[in-house]
Amino acid sequence: MAAAQETAMVVPNGSGLELQNRSSVSPNSAVDTAPLAGSSQGSRPATAVDGVVPNKQGVAKPASPQGKQIPIPCGLNRYVLAFLFCIVVLMKGCTYWGWNGMQDMLYKSGAYSWECSVDSAGAGVIVIGDIEYPDCPGRKNMINNLYTATFSAHFISSAISGVLLDAAGPKICMLSAIAVEAAGWLLIGFSSESFQGYYAGGVFLGVAADPGYLPLLSMANLFPGNQSFIMAVLGSLRSISFAVPVVMSAIYQGDGFGENDFWKIVVFYVAVCLGLATCISLFTVPMHVFKPQSELVQEAASDEKQDDDSPKRRTSYTGPMLPAGADVASELKEMCHDLSEEAPGRPHEAESAGSKTPETAAGSFVSTLKSKEFLLIVPCFVIALLRAEFYTKSNKEQLQVSTTSNVYQMFSVLNIMSFLPGPVFGKMADKFGILPVITILNGCGILLYIFVMPNVIACKAISTVIYFIYCSFVLSNLYCYVAINFPSEYFGKLTGLASLIGGVFSLTSIGWYKLSSETLIDLEPYNFLPADGVMVFLGIVNCFIILAMFREAKKKREAANDRSSLLDVSGKEPADEDPRAPSPEVAV
Repeated sequence: MAAAQETAMVVPNGSGLELQNRSSVSPNSAVDTAPLAGSSQGSRPATAVDGVVPNKQGVAKPASPQGKQIPIPCGLNRYVLAFLFCIVVLMKGCTYWGWNGMQDMLYKSGAYSWECSVDSAGAGVIVIGDIEYPDCPGRKNMINNLYTATFSAHFISSAISGVLLDAAGPKICMLSAIAVEAAGWLLIGFSSESFQGYYAGGVFLGVAADPGYLPLLSMANLFPGNQSFIMAVLGSLRSISFAVPVVMSAIYQGDGFGENDFWKIVVFYVAVCLGLATCISLFTVPMHVFKPQSELVQEAASDEKQDDDSPKRRTSYTGPMLPAGADVASELKEMCHDLSEEAPGRPHEAESAGSKTPETAAGSFVSTLKSKEFLLIVPCFVIALLRAEFYTKSNKEQLQVSTTSNVYQMFSVLNIMSFLPGPVFGKMADKFGILPVITILNGCGILLYIFVMPNVIACKAISTVIYFIYCSFVLSNLYCYVAINFPSEYFGKLTGLASLIGGVFSLTSIGWYKLSSETLIDLEPYNFLPADGVMVFLGIVNCFIILAMFREAKKKREAANDRSSLLDVSGKEPADEDPRAPSPEVAV
């Protein structure tokens, strides 16, 4: 048999020229090419066990490899983990959104009662349960602007929450949020005229809202194909957490508690509910987020490419023959000039393998911020937040008619029941996309203000029902939109930045509320009409923004289809070709 010799060959590798060190035999030796055309498995259909799956035409194509998901803490089943996360959301959630319960407790505990005097303009009483409490515009503003301060702190700090989530990981982020939440409740519970910690406590509650919820959302990636539905379920349970202040208020309004016993209710909630949330989070929230299936596939593909790019010894009859044992790279260096690195317009091999320098990663994030998808969702979300915040804040005044009838209790119940439509919207987002859901929510946002305007009890009741639908997904729609349209590594930053902008704009609610409750008080019961009209106008503006989002989504689909058609000018899918045909590299 002829002795084997070393040969060198310059071959195309798809993005440039590649030097390969190959084994060669003398031309007189026979080469068996039969194994290249078939195998012992050629008589049975290809299966996923073989690394291939049949396509619609029955022709085998490679199965998509997947990277390894991080392990679930404590070896739990994913359904058990989801159940435990649901408990945490119920206990911690976004409790301050149950503002009607907070209002009732603050009135009974005497918060800002010192703002009212006999000579105060518009002084009167407010009836909660069967008990009358002193009230006046000054006290109304101090109590209800506490909601605005909490709401704004929530969304302004959301950007920091996103950075904390991405940098420190879900577990640290979650435990920190629970600690801040506990501090906020205790500040409010122990506040009085001599120690006015209400606003500091409210800011703490707002700051803790998102970092106590965002770390749980990546759990949806454990349920491929149902991510939006799982997020909607968590969002629905977050809505149920609005009942926490309502339940606390119901207990506090009982005869067994005096106005100075507010701190007892607060301490009980912190010890039991937040204590349970802490224990669950400590053992079940992972240190790193669960990655979506698409990213696992990309990671596996990147690993495969790195393996494919590693030097291999192959059989070839072409190329100049070199002496045995010669250093191929050294012999051909002058001729090739290291073409794989110097070819203009070619990305470096490390970059094509998926690695990113810090500068590249920063550039990718900046380009994401400049994308039309993000620039359009921000004003859409800001408008949605403004409408939700102002309606919740002014419900006591707006849901009462001149005949002293009101639908305040109906609003309280429906606000808690707003968890019901959430999963429906989640399934719609999975099936039809998130934009139709955003469109429906915007329509509800317009109608709820149109129906609250007339001084008619039936119209106000309809408005509360619409709000029940609206608030069920008003926050989750942003999370779903970002999760669908952007890489998971930017999830916290993008949702946080959008929330920050929304929180800043929500501060304008202080002016709108003061205009309605003080400046235009002589127009009662129509003193809120100007602010309501602005909210309707913003909803109409949002219609044009959503239309632009639909157009952008259509352009992306068309561009994706064009790229797919250009990939194969023959009009055939790669999997439709005969898998037995030898590739150019192995043909002899």
